[in-house]
Amino acid sequence: MYGTQFLQARCFATPFMFLSFHMVYTMQAIGKGRVSFALAAIRQLALNIPLLFVMNALFGMKGIVWTQVTADILSVIVSYVIYHAVCGKLFAVQNG
Repeated sequence: MYGTQFLQARCFATPFMFLSFHMVYTMQAIGKGRVSFALAAIRQLALNIPLLFVMNALFGMKGIVWTQVTADILSVIVSYVIYHAVCGKLFAVQNG
């Protein structure tokens, strides 16, 4: 029973995990190493670990199963907000 739930959550989380990693690698590629590190740290330290405790308290084992999905979705949102801020500054410098 739990194996099925874990597999479903893992499959659902995969696209969001890809997008999160993509933003980390994109920041590295454009020379924003500190931002890249911050995004990776946000994903694990600020989102995943605290969510494990919260989701466990609220939903028990099912909460733990879906923690990674929740953390990855939030990480993608944060990553794209930071991406737009960084690229907005980057393009403003290029054009100005």
